[in-house]
Amino acid sequence: MAKQNNKGTKAPKIKFKFTWIYLALLVVLLVMALGGDGTTSREIKEEKLKTVLLNRDFEKINVVNQEFAEIYIKPAKIKDDTTYSDLKPQGQFGADKSYNGFYTFKFVNYEDFRAVLKTVEDQWIAKDTVGVATQLEKQKIIADRRISVESEERKSFFGENGFFLISLLVMVIFWVLMIRMMRGGNNSGGGGRRNFQCWKE
Repeated sequence: MAKQNNKGTKAPKIKFKFTWIYLALLVVLLVMALGGDGTTSREIKEEKLKTVLLNRDFEKINVVNQEFAEIYIKPAKIKDDTTYSDLKPQGQFGADKSYNGFYTFKFVNYEDFRAVLKTVEDQWIAKDTVGVATQLEKQKIIADRRISVESEERKSFFGENGFFLISLLVMVIFWVLMIRMMRGGNNSGGGGRRNFQCWKE
């Protein structure tokens, strides 16, 4: 009978590859760029903006960098009103659902955006002052119907730290390449010396 090979099969060794470093850095950068707080957002046009404002379904308005406005919708409206079904959280279940969301409205000129707000304010005032007797009460209603807008200067993480991150990545890649070249040079140098000795004999 043929002798059975009793030698156990050796588990394959996992070799470390420097490519893993590049992939790890890429994953970290992507997570930092795409990571969010769970708030849902959608871009809207002027018609939808006016509907949101006229219905008073917004919680606050935040203007960012004088370039666009974030119109935060009341969580109760997102939860119950089908008008805002596009802001409902996806992939969340039960009590963990977070009904936080906002619309983004882009504008070229901030004054144009303010004009839209004023149009809505005027419609509110015209409706809510009907039948109001005294001028004092009208002034109070007018002051109360003004839309408050917050302003914010926002910079992205990559905008502020992009040069540093790119420089760091370049240094790491350069260091890895230098190590590999030095190892390759040592190997080729040893082979050259052996060939010279054989030729001399």
